[in-house]
Amino acid sequence: MNNNVVKKLVVVGGGTAGRFAAAALANQLKPEYYEITVIESSHIGATSVGESLVPPVAAFIRDLGVDEQEFIAQTGAGYKLGIQFCNWLEKDSSFFHPFGRLGRALNGHDFFQCWLKARAEGDRTPLSDYSPAAVLARARKFTLPAKLPLDSPLTGLDYAFHLDSKDMNLYFREYAERRNVKHIQAHVVRVNKAENGNIQSLELNNRQTVEGDFFIDCTGTRGMLIGEALDSPLESWSDLLPCDRAVTVQSDLFGPVDPYSTYTAREYGWSWKIPLKNRCSVGYVFSSRFCSDDEAARVLLDSVETDPASEPTLISIRQGARKEQWKKNCIAIGLSSGFLEPLESSSIYLATRGINQLLALFPNLHRGEQDWPGLAAQFNTRMLMEYEEIRDFITLHYFTTQRSDTEFWRLCQSLPVPDALAARLELFRERGELEMLENGLFKASSWQALFTGMNIFPGSYHPFMDLSDFKEIHQAMQSDQQGIRDAADAV
Repeated sequence: MNNNVVKKLVVVGGGTAGRFAAAALANQLKPEYYEITVIESSHIGATSVGESLVPPVAAFIRDLGVDEQEFIAQTGAGYKLGIQFCNWLEKDSSFFHPFGRLGRALNGHDFFQCWLKARAEGDRTPLSDYSPAAVLARARKFTLPAKLPLDSPLTGLDYAFHLDSKDMNLYFREYAERRNVKHIQAHVVRVNKAENGNIQSLELNNRQTVEGDFFIDCTGTRGMLIGEALDSPLESWSDLLPCDRAVTVQSDLFGPVDPYSTYTAREYGWSWKIPLKNRCSVGYVFSSRFCSDDEAARVLLDSVETDPASEPTLISIRQGARKEQWKKNCIAIGLSSGFLEPLESSSIYLATRGINQLLALFPNLHRGEQDWPGLAAQFNTRMLMEYEEIRDFITLHYFTTQRSDTEFWRLCQSLPVPDALAARLELFRERGELEMLENGLFKASSWQALFTGMNIFPGSYHPFMDLSDFKEIHQAMQSDQQGIRDAADAV
């Protein structure tokens, strides 16, 4: 490394993706070798939006060396144990997607296979009864896993946060500034490229020109650098995911402050409720093919039990991902790389995955190289696989519905099924087996919760279950279930 040359990294965009990217880079890179600049519009990050995170994002925050209790105190974050889904299979149905473990391996057998065997023997105990997170959520309780004894029946639960995006973004701006990240409040008005097609500099509306060696595009769905300047198109998935609009509003708190998000299927889409410290974030994701903006706003406001604290905000949704999220000397992070509806709280997770992949595949800028085809190809392959798996998981909520009460739900039943999802579905239906994406967002327990919640059950269990002493296994299952219930009661 040439210690006399300071390489310049430029992050464009000051939303959550930009703040997280700057924080992670500043946490890894020494300021004597790298200069990190964030260019952001003055209004970015000023809007309060309720965010519902997932456990890997909480882990990402901890990996930055953040004191979790300090973070909670400064952002007003609340704990989240999973997601409650209402009316998805049919009206008045519900299931819970918990975080963390779902049963324990018994006598060398996968727990889900044990549960399938018990079900075949007539035991109808819900799968969620073997989840510490689900049982605690049902009781509206929470305990930190780190405080549990090693032999506690609640070990294996996981958690995330509900919080206000404005508070979180402010926290990470201050984090980055303490680590010498420079912030410029301005708009990019021109992108200048070198002869080889790399981005060379950015001209701002304050007449400043910012040069860089590597650029991080966090400009949201616009994709100012990766899309407009470098011509990396977004592949649309509108044929698989029917919702293309959302309306959102903030309200005073109503109902209990649940340690989980609630997503309710409605006539032409679904609504969310995210309880925050002093208010609720609510929204309605819908298909404009069947529902007007005014009707969607009315449905949403009718679902709020208190006066709204803001005017309804309408958002256009274009679901899809870019195949080239790293092109030339630019990487797209967050919504600039792609967008999926917030049905499984995956947006910020995908931003953190992109950041972690950037850190893992970080180019050696000090060698003077200006092209990294191998690194870029690896990054693009990994990130597209992440997007496609989450897309498939979300799609599964729609086409497996048994609702036929509106045109929207009848359309959902006829949606095309991606090939990878069709193969996964066939494997599961045969014997409950799952082929998992390594280090992906959704573990086997997530797929099991969704499959069974949407009334999809395997035709049989693993044949080795018939070779075991199932009476002993079943007793262990009942003991674990009772232990979880007793431990949750004691919290």
